[in-house]
Amino acid sequence: MPEKSIFQLLNLPENSSEETIKTSFREFAKKNHPDFFPSDKAKEERFKIVALTYEKYKHQMNILRQIRRLRKTIATNPFLKAYLSLSHNPKKEAEKIGFYCQA
Repeated sequence: MPEKSIFQLLNLPENSSEETIKTSFREFAKKNHPDFFPSDKAKEERFKIVALTYEKYKHQMNILRQIRRLRKTIATNPFLKAYLSLSHNPKKEAEKIGFYCQA
């Protein structure tokens, strides 16, 4: 069975905001949490799948936020911008500044 996205599992449109997804997940959890329905194994399995998918979604959103923050930092810091534009070839960089090491 192919993995479904959090949008499919919670019946949300693809362009839903993070807040909408969070609210929908919390409503779903109230209705299907195993602590409230200990004898219903189907609800427990569904809850596990949706909770795991929601955790993956939150992790991906956190990574995207960090990438955006890093890009903003690089764009506004001329020193970082210059450093990251270097070739990152230590031998070439050493030759540029006149430092030659023998191997």
